[in-house]
Amino acid sequence: MSQQLPSVLADIPAEVGTVVDTAIADLDRLLRPPGESTAAGASPLAAVPVFERRDPPQAPSAAGQHPLIEFATEAEFKVAAENPEPNTRYRYRDVEWTTDELGRTISVIGKPSLTRATRDKRLQAQIGREGRPTDVGFHLLGHALGGPTNRINVVSGNGVRIDDGLANLNQGAYAKFEKEIRKQLAAGRDVRVEIRVVYGPRNSTTRPDEFVARLTVDGDRSRPYRFVNK
Repeated sequence: MSQQLPSVLADIPAEVGTVVDTAIADLDRLLRPPGESTAAGASPLAAVPVFERRDPPQAPSAAGQHPLIEFATEAEFKVAAENPEPNTRYRYRDVEWTTDELGRTISVIGKPSLTRATRDKRLQAQIGREGRPTDVGFHLLGHALGGPTNRINVVSGNGVRIDDGLANLNQGAYAKFEKEIRKQLAAGRDVRVEIRVVYGPRNSTTRPDEFVARLTVDGDRSRPYRFVNK
């Protein structure tokens, strides 16, 4: 299946760092139905290959070293997200967000849904204004995929076309990625997503430099894709 997933984006270059495999494996165990085992030869949330990078990426601690906060409602999650705790995991439904030592989101891992989340356009616009003039409030996990509008799932991201001949990220490459997720979910397949949020070593802001993502569809894992937050 992974070979059949549309290559809607450019393949990841060799300078992108690794996703935290311990966190991925931990969440996979939590989401897998009781008694279900991984099919022979399949690795639903296997390790991402190590890629060399000129600037060493930030590597979060193992999942077990991050305290976990779970939420029953979007409203509770939204309140907590106003002041995210550092090095903490936040779980809502079947998705887990992890923060770094500065309280910034560094990964989103779990099962998306076709159940839309509540959208707060005012907060989304406010987060967009905190970045560059060409930014919007950028959902890491799309609103149409169950991603809530709060300061853990929404960051400042490119949403206006700039003079590079390409569509803006929010409505271009990333939108195609989200469309593929919706397509697979609509087909009734088991879909899991891993999104790594990358901040350069000299970036102490809440605006990411890039995103690295993978899909797992019915146990087959796609190659990683890189989205530059231009």
